[in-house]
Amino acid sequence: MTVAGLRSLFRHHRLCSDVPRANPHRLRHTFGADMVRAGISLPALQQLMGHSNIRTTMLYVQLAPQDVWHAYARAVQNRTHLSLPQSL
Repeated sequence: MTVAGLRSLFRHHRLCSDVPRANPHRLRHTFGADMVRAGISLPALQQLMGHSNIRTTMLYVQLAPQDVWHAYARAVQNRTHLSLPQSL
């Protein structure tokens, strides 16, 4: 599919679906944020999105404060408890 064909396809579906702000770029942003919310690592997302630099991937991942809080809570819940050696 050509770039013009994809643009035309989005234009058609925007009109049919009453989603006036839908476009391929917004779809990439949504994909990136949703994948991070689902737990994918940033290096894996970088590869999926075809970015050569992780900073570019970070531009696509705009998370809300609630997303950061949920990720933190999940990490705390899943952390491993370290035990001190008995000799201390």
